[in-house]
Amino acid sequence: MLVGNAIYEGKIGSIEDCVLDYVPHDGAVEDNWYLLKLRHALSNTTGLRWPGPRDPIPADMRQVLALPFACEPGRAFQYKPDPQIIVYLLEEIYHESITELFRNRLLSRFSSRECAWDREDVQGMRLSLPLLNELGRLMLNQGCWAENGSFLRNTMRRWSRNTLPGAFRSAFRTA
Repeated sequence: MLVGNAIYEGKIGSIEDCVLDYVPHDGAVEDNWYLLKLRHALSNTTGLRWPGPRDPIPADMRQVLALPFACEPGRAFQYKPDPQIIVYLLEEIYHESITELFRNRLLSRFSSRECAWDREDVQGMRLSLPLLNELGRLMLNQGCWAENGSFLRNTMRRWSRNTLPGAFRSAFRTA
């Protein structure tokens, strides 16, 4: 939703933009970085090899740029911290922490604002049921992104053939 807001505000052009377009770098990066698009970070298809589950993730985009690639972006879905790239990118664009950005750009629009979110744990966001209801209604009605419906269509489409882990994929195929 924050990426949609950034597109709406003209801070980001599209999820098809290259991550490097928004992140300062010295040019000494692996070639795959020039192929890595925002949609890859949003869909867990970056191809990056992140630290192990018990190891700390990189603290900022500079450290993420040093990660090696296991494969070319867009080739395979892998459940890993790829969305953290969006956290660092938005912080770079707006010059405020992701939690402040969420509170200032999104929560300020809602009557319910109960949430807990730690910047270091992008997947650990906890929202109240009333807030989830309001956020869901915003998404269903295309909210503030009505002029740019392509953002929601692009974020809700399937980007990889392997979007579900093997056991789930076969269960859904037979169901």
